[in-house]
Amino acid sequence: MAALTVYGAYADYVCLSARSLVRVPSGLDPVRAVGLVLSYVTAHQLLYRAADATKGERVLVQGAAGAVGTAAVQLGLREGLEMYGTAAGEGAARVTELGATALDHAREDVPARVRAQTGGGADVVLDGIGGRTAWDSLRSLRPGGRLILFGHHSALSQGRRSLLRTLGFYLVGAAVFAAAALPRRRQVTTYRIAALRDLHPDWYREDLGRLLRLLEAGKVTPPPVTVLPLEQAARAHARIGQGHLTGKYVRPGR
Repeated sequence: MAALTVYGAYADYVCLSARSLVRVPSGLDPVRAVGLVLSYVTAHQLLYRAADATKGERVLVQGAAGAVGTAAVQLGLREGLEMYGTAAGEGAARVTELGATALDHAREDVPARVRAQTGGGADVVLDGIGGRTAWDSLRSLRPGGRLILFGHHSALSQGRRSLLRTLGFYLVGAAVFAAAALPRRRQVTTYRIAALRDLHPDWYREDLGRLLRLLEAGKVTPPPVTVLPLEQAARAHARIGQGHLTGKYVRPGR
């Protein structure tokens, strides 16, 4: 069985409601399955629960080389979406390998290039970074487009909350919401997987179940998983904060 615990993931035993559990196909490696529980469900729900994306729409993913970004690109391409993703260096190469159009946020004017390549802007932008990036995300939308804000990466410094960065994150976020209310009719909403899971637990079970079946059939390919003992959790968090994670870290089962 699999579940989004939110809290207690480092414990040997966790007490959960039976309603929160999703059956994992018997032949599926649990180490591979665990990669779907957060990142892939988040990506799926961003695209199809929050943004209600439909085949043929153009979607920009900010931070497309990350865990959720990679999942969103894969899932979007499977359903016939035209995917664009921001990344830099090796990350841009990974985005291209996945089949999306890579945009180098360090060297390019992302909104200008998105508008040029799409003929007016993206239909959907998924932004897990925030801050100044959220402003670029809004500028990348066509009139009537949808921006989904779901993360706070720009508020972090070396994986930890920074007071100054957090202040900037919320100030820019407020400006984005205010600008979206102007006559261009762009929609801005926020998404948190735990909040939506609590509001619609049936959606979470349905979405994770569908993704597990896709994994079993070889129709999605999560990034590699590194198994580390619990004693190395601090090391794992440090590497995540430094941006060195391309797959998932999991602790071995007992």
